[in-house]
Amino acid sequence: MSGTMEKPYHEMTPSERLADRINRNRAIDARVAENSKPAGPARSPRKVKAYSPGKEDVTFTHAETFPLIAHVVRKLCSAKNDFVGHREIVDAMLSDPEIVHSLDLIIARNPEAHPRDWWAHSMMKWFSQAFTEGTNDYCQVFEREADTRPYRYKIRQK
Repeated sequence: MSGTMEKPYHEMTPSERLADRINRNRAIDARVAENSKPAGPARSPRKVKAYSPGKEDVTFTHAETFPLIAHVVRKLCSAKNDFVGHREIVDAMLSDPEIVHSLDLIIARNPEAHPRDWWAHSMMKWFSQAFTEGTNDYCQVFEREADTRPYRYKIRQK
């Protein structure tokens, strides 16, 4: 048996397998967050805003989006067993139903602000910025190739 599903893996449908993998990744992410020791003072989750005149602020938080990005990076790295770049990650984000749903919710709050791919790039840039600052909990999970811009990530070897 795997994760929280009651069925054996081989009896699961593809959507059940995906849900099970997401649940297991979230459990791993929770353990990483519990075991990580912040390098500096505790920070509140960063909220990213886009402003548009006459509209409410459209936001997403690191806590909402970083686990989704980490899931995509894991999936890409598992398939290719190598570093994956910003563009590749963003393309995969735009084909992931859960992330597309999150992006559509943001756009629905302010459809004139930016298209879906702009938001995916923005989320990935914030992920990378937090990684640079050392405030991204996934610094312990992923390794980043420092010589390239944009940065490339892969699963850290133990």
